Amino acid sequence: MMRRRFFFYPWWGHLPAAVILAAVFYKMANVFPRLPARVPVHLNFAGVADRFGSRFELVLGLSAPLLAIAATGVILAELYARFEREKGFNWVSLIPAALLGFFAATAWSNLDLIASGGEHFTPPWRVGLLAALGTAAVYALLEILRPYNPALVPERQYSGREEDYAILVRDRMRKADGDEWSQAGLLYVEGQDPLWARLALAVIILGYPVLGAFSVARAPVASLVLWLMAPLFSVLYGGLQLVLTRKEIRVKLGIYGIVLRRIKLAEIASVAVREFNPLRDFGGWGIRIGWDRTWAYFFRGAAGVQLKLANGKKILLGSDNPERLAAIIKTLMDGGKA
Repeated sequence: MMRRRFFFYPWWGHLPAAVILAAVFYKMANVFPRLPARVPVHLNFAGVADRFGSRFELVLGLSAPLLAIAATGVILAELYARFEREKGFNWVSLIPAALLGFFAATAWSNLDLIASGGEHFTPPWRVGLLAALGTAAVYALLEILRPYNPALVPERQYSGREEDYAILVRDRMRKADGDEWSQAGLLYVEGQDPLWARLALAVIILGYPVLGAFSVARAPVASLVLWLMAPLFSVLYGGLQLVLTRKEIRVKLGIYGIVLRRIKLAEIASVAVREFNPLRDFGGWGIRIGWDRTWAYFFRGAAGVQLKLANGKKILLGSDNPERLAAIIKTLMDGGKA
């Protein structure tokens, strides 16, 4: 019996980030005693300090972005490895690696200037760019060396109930007009509304107005933007829905049911279940377009139904039950014939 693994990405793949963070924190600890009581904590677009604060606020302001970028890199690397079905190159990990190198070099360069009492800062673009390229190159090398163990990838478990769902759709198609589903033209509905998306949207929808209220005196324009963004994000709340009728598939978004796409059943040339790597193939979750120009709609998971239209366009519909969804689409395309 194989022991369950909690981490799929090798620990040594994160060593460059750990070394960079350790170096920057050592620099902060070394410079901290020499910092004045009030230091620049915010710069305008010209690089001139426009707000001052304590030394602790400066350290927090420099540390938080670095830690956030490093944590993002760890999470993306782990997600990529978990959804990997064959050995590939994790190009997504190069983005946080380059950002970490750039911001670490910027923080390192500015610490001495802040300690000397400077209030005008010129971004060290050359040093930052070299650091970004160097960090990305190291991560690229580690990615090439990263091993792949197919035994770590769990096999999908098929329900074996595809025919049952096809029968259910046929029954609905043959029901009397008294059926409310038949009256609405709906034959099947499923959705993806992951918990992480609901929590993130709830924080944004509730938090942005609060942030706007606190900053209205200092930055009224920014506060207005925050207040306007909150209701815009509320459109996304409710996740993604697939609605199947006798004639089409509707891809709908959020609690307001905004129709993102209508796919006529008569335009579908082929239907197939597809497993994929969200990060490698589409750069993440959501509404995406892949390297092969496939339009994808999925909020979680790594499987869905691949549709190829008569005009050659390809569409991927994410699903928690792709075999069931594929069977139902095929049944509807056949007009409910047994």
